[in-house]
Amino acid sequence: LYRDAQSWSAFHSVHHAGAAGQALARLHQAAEGFNAMPRQANVLTSRCHAFVQPDLLAAVAAQIQRSRALQRYLAGRDWRAELSRALLPAQRALLPHLATQAPLWTHNDWHASNLLWRNGEVSSVLDFGLCDRTYALYDLATALERNAVPWLELDSGGSARADLATVDALLDGYARIRALPVAAIEALVAWLPVVHADFAISETEYFDGILDDRASADIAWGQYLLRHADWFLGREGQRLIAHLQQRKADWS
Repeated sequence: LYRDAQSWSAFHSVHHAGAAGQALARLHQAAEGFNAMPRQANVLTSRCHAFVQPDLLAAVAAQIQRSRALQRYLAGRDWRAELSRALLPAQRALLPHLATQAPLWTHNDWHASNLLWRNGEVSSVLDFGLCDRTYALYDLATALERNAVPWLELDSGGSARADLATVDALLDGYARIRALPVAAIEALVAWLPVVHADFAISETEYFDGILDDRASADIAWGQYLLRHADWFLGREGQRLIAHLQQRKADWS
């Protein structure tokens, strides 16, 4: 049904968004008690790494030190200033929420094109290539980031206006299966501006270090990492966050 859908493209209907939310909650229920160690891969992975550390800049510096590709790509670039401006305040706002979140194996690429459908419901889940041991709310924030914000509009000067009906339907569906107390919505809001960031750094390393594709690395760092973070600081991102704050009691 979504074979040709690009990442960051919308569901066909709010019913599909709700069904996807229910399926994600069932996946999280199924993962409870599965305690395998996190993956050891460092490149092209979606996981909580630097952005859950108390000192973000030190964590990223250590990651760069271990990677010749990142050292080469970021040479001469003031990455500390870029992260401090675009992401550090949001990352610091996230840290207090982490103590209440239980680690969980998660999908980390929950998009309509990674789901199979039958009669409007999710019948199967595809593409666990980015799965890792993270948090349920990290996965849920990723699902919102993947499906509710048309990021590709930014390439043509658009504003990437979030689809609030999709946001509501996905969270309504999730909450029918797995409770979302007010504290969980507050943590979800904190995750949203930074949920893409570790993966974006990993993509930068992948494109520049493995594929020798500097143009794609520029997109990963400049657009996916920084421009998405800037969107959350702007009018449309704040509109999405305000909507979640206004509705958080509805999902509890």
